Amino acid sequence: MRKWIICLAGIVLAGSALAQDAALPTYLPDGKLLQPKDYRSWVFLSSGFDMSYTDSSEAKSHIFNNVFVNRVSYETFLKTGAWPDKTVLMLETRGGSADDPVLKHGQFQAGSPIGLSAHVKDASKGGWGFYAFGKVGTGATMIAKGADCYSCHAANARTDTTFTQFYPELAARVAK
Repeated sequence: MRKWIICLAGIVLAGSALAQDAALPTYLPDGKLLQPKDYRSWVFLSSGFDMSYTDSSEAKSHIFNNVFVNRVSYETFLKTGAWPDKTVLMLETRGGSADDPVLKHGQFQAGSPIGLSAHVKDASKGGWGFYAFGKVGTGATMIAKGADCYSCHAANARTDTTFTQFYPELAARVAK
């Protein structure tokens, strides 16, 4: 009986470790980031509606931004106030719609994602990096460090280049 319990505990721990490993950033031999297959099961941080970081004209359609973070990084952040190495934040963009007879006002998220990007903290890649995914199943190349997203996040992010001010469960935990 004791051997059976030890064996079962080992299987549970191994399964837990595998689940955690699946949330770590994984790269192809050419350095491209693989899209995490299960990011929608991660911790949901927030959904933004028609958010824009530029002074461009009004959008012609409504956009929702959904942000997810891997569980181990989220739990570490709650304990320490800092994102650990290997943190992965996924930003999924979906279109908005009002096309349903029951809906009298407002918008809901509709259809498949129209964009997917990652913000990854990986010391082996020089710290935080941004990645934009194209087709599902292909890897994403790191966006060049000189791109506007890096300077905007450095200047405006509340915590370690992340916009924790937009994540209600984290915003109250961090002070600017």
